[in-house]
Amino acid sequence: MTTSFSPDLLVSDVAKASRFLQAALGFKEVDRAGPMGEPVWALLMRDNQRVMVEAHNAHDGDTREVVASAGGRLGATVHFYMSVDDLEKEIVRLRDAGVPFKGPTTQPYGMREVRFRDPDGYSWMVGQRLAR
Repeated sequence: MTTSFSPDLLVSDVAKASRFLQAALGFKEVDRAGPMGEPVWALLMRDNQRVMVEAHNAHDGDTREVVASAGGRLGATVHFYMSVDDLEKEIVRLRDAGVPFKGPTTQPYGMREVRFRDPDGYSWMVGQRLAR
């Protein structure tokens, strides 16, 4: 049985990535590891959704291997999608955080969506299912 699924984003600056996810998407930082002022990892939550951010230059071999296999580029091939109940509320949050985004657009598959990139180049979409 899977109890949770938490993407672990490799980022250039853990504190900066955490601030972005909090301001742009309403996540709250609930745990952090590393020296004071230089975190190497953080766990953020929103409702029952979790996301981790980890320093791309962490000292463990797995992280170095992942970054090397992507040619050192962060955010190279990942696209995140978050479904919400109130897209207008999310648009206000993005505007208030100063996040440039595209949309909203209405898709033929029944979703209204906005898209943007975070500071490390990861692609994000936030969408709300339209009433049928």
